[in-house]
Amino acid sequence: MKKNFTARLIILSIFFIIISVFFLTVYNIYVFNEYKEMLIKKETKRYINKQKNIIEGKVKFITSIFEAKSLDLEDGLKEKIKTRINNAVNLSNKIIDEYKNKTTSAELKLMLINIFQNVKYKNKNEYIFITDINTERILVHGNERIIGKKVTGLSQVELNELRSLKDSDGIFHKIRFPKPSGINEKFEKLIYLKKIKHFNWLIGTGIYLDDMQKELKLQNLKILQRLKKDKKHYLFLFELYNQKINDNYGKIILHQGNRSLKGKVLSLNTPSKRKNTYRKEYLSLLDTYGEGFVTYYYPKGTSSTLHKKMSFFFLIKELSWVVGTGFYFDDLQKEIDSITKNINVQIENYIVTAVYIAIFLSFLTSLVFYFTSRKIAATINSYARDIKQSNKDLIKQKNVFKTLYEKSADGIIMLNEGANIIGCNQAVLKILKYKNKDDFLILNVYDVSPLKQKKGEKSFQKWNKYIEICIQKKSTNFEWLFLQKNGKKVWCDITLTQIKLDDETVIHIVLRDISSKKDLESEMQKQQIVLAQQSKKSAMGDMIGNIAHQWRQPLNNVSLLIHYLRDNCLNMNEKEIHKDVENCMIQLNYMSKTIDDFTNFINPNKSKEHFNLQDTFVKVFTIISAQFNDKNINLNENIEKINMYGIENELMQVVINILNNSRDALLSNEIENKMIFIDAYTKNEEIIIKIKDNAGGIDNAIITRIFEPYFTTKKEHEGVGIGLYMVEEIIEKELNGKILVKNVEYEYQNNILKGAEFSIRLTL
Repeated sequence: MKKNFTARLIILSIFFIIISVFFLTVYNIYVFNEYKEMLIKKETKRYINKQKNIIEGKVKFITSIFEAKSLDLEDGLKEKIKTRINNAVNLSNKIIDEYKNKTTSAELKLMLINIFQNVKYKNKNEYIFITDINTERILVHGNERIIGKKVTGLSQVELNELRSLKDSDGIFHKIRFPKPSGINEKFEKLIYLKKIKHFNWLIGTGIYLDDMQKELKLQNLKILQRLKKDKKHYLFLFELYNQKINDNYGKIILHQGNRSLKGKVLSLNTPSKRKNTYRKEYLSLLDTYGEGFVTYYYPKGTSSTLHKKMSFFFLIKELSWVVGTGFYFDDLQKEIDSITKNINVQIENYIVTAVYIAIFLSFLTSLVFYFTSRKIAATINSYARDIKQSNKDLIKQKNVFKTLYEKSADGIIMLNEGANIIGCNQAVLKILKYKNKDDFLILNVYDVSPLKQKKGEKSFQKWNKYIEICIQKKSTNFEWLFLQKNGKKVWCDITLTQIKLDDETVIHIVLRDISSKKDLESEMQKQQIVLAQQSKKSAMGDMIGNIAHQWRQPLNNVSLLIHYLRDNCLNMNEKEIHKDVENCMIQLNYMSKTIDDFTNFINPNKSKEHFNLQDTFVKVFTIISAQFNDKNINLNENIEKINMYGIENELMQVVINILNNSRDALLSNEIENKMIFIDAYTKNEEIIIKIKDNAGGIDNAIITRIFEPYFTTKKEHEGVGIGLYMVEEIIEKELNGKILVKNVEYEYQNNILKGAEFSIRLTL
């Protein structure tokens, strides 16, 4: 049974291979044919574009030669007539100079007229003419019939322009004038004019432009005849009539492909409709654009067989000539035949190869199935054993995962998109004090949360914000206040992750009870308050000392004034008594202001407000000035007027603590000239406050520890070491700034000073 199955399998495989190779061969033949058509189209397009560029370039090269020849001929003819007139004027001036004193003016004029009237040129249409500017009459001309008549063909403006010519100047001008042999018909003529000053004559000569055009055509034709014939792209040239004669519109001047066509008249009324059509097509193209390509059928050489051809026609308007050349599509067909032959050879080779491949694959398949069929049963049995073992492993992994899920110390909750709880582990029940899992799974996240979180924000709104963040970032972490079943609130650290389970979006929550951590933070905050109070008490001790210094002098003054009033009031008038009372009030107001500054400083209010930094430092200096003056400590301040928003009392405490620290350092080191420098300015959107002294600096071994709580270098009972610690705490936590300290050396009044520099950076 197994052998029959194997044999049938081998036969079926061979049949499948043969069918596959057959259809693959048919498909590839189709692909080859498509490829052939694509190559033919591509080659046709390439060949036509190449030939179009060749014939257009060839025609435009010829026309550029014609243009250059036209310019050369015109320049040459201009130079010729200019030379003639210059020579004639020079001859006239020479004769006038020689005979003006020997004969009368009339005889001298007649002499010159006779000389130039008898000047003849090879072309009868070329002659010298003289006009009297004063009388506007012709004195010399090739047509004797108009001698003595007034000049025609020139407007009054042109005559005035000619009259204004300088003696040495000549001018070219175009006019329409009859030829000597003609009567009424006028032709365009290029003339050159110059003055004969002595008689106020205009002498000139010229060339009729149609004569120049004939000469140009003759020279251009000679150029074409000298060009070597190109069998593939022969040139042809025909002239267009100015007006059609019946249906005849032109005449062939040159045809390199068939010389017998020279002189043949071109007509739009021939027996061949095809010929009439393409002639109308290129005439319309020339009339609209002056050039263009036309595809038509035309014989090769003297043959009468028509072949497909494309030609480029170009109209030279000045000569009424059409120059053209073209190419036959026969050469393209040769390229197409070559492509077809190559593709057919490839198809034949592919078919033969496909047959060999089919035979080889059939044989190879038979061998493969023969040897592999013996291993199939063993392989299937092996797979069965592997699948059985894999199922055992999967069950084991499932149990491991279930154990990890249920026994995890961290709580795990699964929520659907409606925030309903669809799964949880035992840790969650333990944290939230639920005994029955079924009771917990009917709730949603809002049921196990208080109405509001710690800062008064509604739990519903805040939870939705975190869900949106989780959806955007796929995961998020935050702290959350949950409600236990007994109503007690518990702090948890929450990690939300969006996952897919069974093609449904699920929010996976990992939560950890952080109530102990929160209690510790609360205890630390209380400790911070104690430290702040101790710092405040220390500052208040300094303040009481400052007030004592501030009040000592005013109290003495008030006491003296009172004693004076007691002893002399009977001898004083009312004005003197009022004056002494005013002096007492001044001293008492000063003391009252000191009390106000002290009260504001110790005020526990921590609300933020707008204040000016310069005014804040004035308050600080008022508080400490008496004590610093008593210790001969000089304060050098450079404070900019900077408007701030923050807790002014906190900033004052920071500055006073730093200044007191510098004061103590200056006193303990027994510095003779005690200096403290204070700078406050803005830079790069920051407020920078720098306070430095000349107390010698801080020991490098302890400079990194000065902001630690209870760290002090003072003797017992001189300080508890919380001043600079509170400075850092206030700046970083209350003022959102940074403080740095370093030892610096600097120059002041040509002296090098050394001390500690505190740098405070606050956001503007």
